[in-house]
Amino acid sequence: GTYITYALAEQDVKLALVAYPGAELEVLCQRVKRQGVQAAFLSADLRDPAQRHSVLDFVNKEFGEVDVLVNNAGVEFTSAYDDLSEQNIEDILRVNLEAPMVLTRLVLPEMLRRGHGHVVNVSSLAGKAGPAYQEPYAASKAGFARSELAAQVDDHARFQAARQRAAQAQGLGFAERDPTADVEG
Repeated sequence: GTYITYALAEQDVKLALVAYPGAELEVLCQRVKRQGVQAAFLSADLRDPAQRHSVLDFVNKEFGEVDVLVNNAGVEFTSAYDDLSEQNIEDILRVNLEAPMVLTRLVLPEMLRRGHGHVVNVSSLAGKAGPAYQEPYAASKAGFARSELAAQVDDHARFQAARQRAAQAQGLGFAERDPTADVEG
């Protein structure tokens, strides 16, 4: 999240930084503010449906409508599957799969109404080939990658075409060059 924050700050994007527990958010927020970027931060537990809605309320209050949503939150536990608690599994699914889908659903109608907006979903190669001892994480990332929610919403037809291409953008892993270098916009 830190590197995404700095990359967006270089583009002078208004930033609403959200994490849980968010111990370093204030420091990060102050750093980008010193660069002249408008930024605010909120500690929000995305496992909690009410807090997902509070994130959008916070962003709307601070900056107005959402132009770019970056779904980058993630939870993982490395453990033998039978040693994981049900709560561990639920936490992984709520943060990694449910929260980005709900947050996207919350911002998408307004983006479509305005005719523009971006949803960026950061996934994991674990969704394609899960590592040992991370079955719930791999399942959550596979479900997230297959949801095909990543879209650039310039118009409805372009949104539909972007949904078809979304699978190509999923499963970002290590890269030798900037994966956004060829993206227009």
